[in-house]
Amino acid sequence: MKNERTIPYVVSALFSLIAISALYYLASQHWALKLGMGSAESLCNLNATFNCDAVSASRFASFFGIPIALWGALAYLSYLVSLSLGHFLNIERLIRHSFYLSNFFLYMSIIMGAISLLFMSTYCLFCILTYICSVVIFFATKKMNEDGYSMVKEDFSYMLGKGKSYLSIYLLIPILSFIIQDSTHGDSLRKIEEINKYVPQEWAASPAFNFTAEPTFVTGASDAEAKVVIVEFADFLCPHCKFASPTLKSFLKLHKDVQLRFYSFPLSSECNAAIRGPGAHRCDLAKTAFCGEKLAQKGMEVTTELFEGQGKYMSNNVISEISSKFSLNEEQLKNCVNSEEASKAIFAQAAEGQKANIKGTPSVFINGKQLPYGVRIPFMNAVYNEITK
Repeated sequence: MKNERTIPYVVSALFSLIAISALYYLASQHWALKLGMGSAESLCNLNATFNCDAVSASRFASFFGIPIALWGALAYLSYLVSLSLGHFLNIERLIRHSFYLSNFFLYMSIIMGAISLLFMSTYCLFCILTYICSVVIFFATKKMNEDGYSMVKEDFSYMLGKGKSYLSIYLLIPILSFIIQDSTHGDSLRKIEEINKYVPQEWAASPAFNFTAEPTFVTGASDAEAKVVIVEFADFLCPHCKFASPTLKSFLKLHKDVQLRFYSFPLSSECNAAIRGPGAHRCDLAKTAFCGEKLAQKGMEVTTELFEGQGKYMSNNVISEISSKFSLNEEQLKNCVNSEEASKAIFAQAAEGQKANIKGTPSVFINGKQLPYGVRIPFMNAVYNEITK
């Protein structure tokens, strides 16, 4: 009997490990976006339709304040441990409990898939991968379980009576979820929740500014459809700006009535009258992004690349590397970056930030008023809800 179960066990174990890896990665991205710590987009971000970060930042991504992905990863881990013990120690009841968990995975996959289809326009490839894993695991575990559902009542009666040790299969999931989140990000998340109580009031009390200079790029909702306009001022060598970039893009994907306008605010006196002292390469990077938009409407793509490759593009060969990566004419890009038009454009963008008296980068304004406490999904959601309520 044990030999007959070997192949379905190996299949179940393999797909469990795949699901655990994918789900824990998604949980990590959820925390990074919520805390404003994401330095790059998710591996499974393909386009506007398939974007894991947008799903990870959505209101459906947590349960009791804990990422659903973490609940899932620990559920699969609990399943894998119980199935392995049942298989190697030949304990039928453990195998049956593993089968019950596989049913739960399948039902939850159906529910989460339905939520994605009915309430979201963006999908998560890693989530879809776990749904596939749940189907494979269900059928593989079913093949290992001869009794099917005939022992369900007896197994749960036993678990609530003499076999209370079996409760650990299920209780460890919420217990470990709370412990892991609290030990890794608990203090930061509690601080975010406390600050978030005051964000809408402080935002509403801020002075409003009207930014009229041409931005490097505009993305998201059209001028006619945008209820919320986000203006970001950033410097391409600023580490915090790198973290802000995926957070803003995820927020944008979640809200179809939000527009993002990106302005460069290089921390260099060479192209920013508000700054004293030079800043190597900062102006050239800003002009490269501006020219990527001017020449080929790829300002957002170039901006994303410059942030994700922060440090890599500090050298003087940024023009050749960017032109190669985005299929731009290198000579045209070089001429644009060195042009008076690009210099004037970046000076004008920086002047908008100076007019608003920004103190550092990134600085984000929502409908003309500065977002307090930094770029984080909860803060932006709080202001968004205040505007659209």
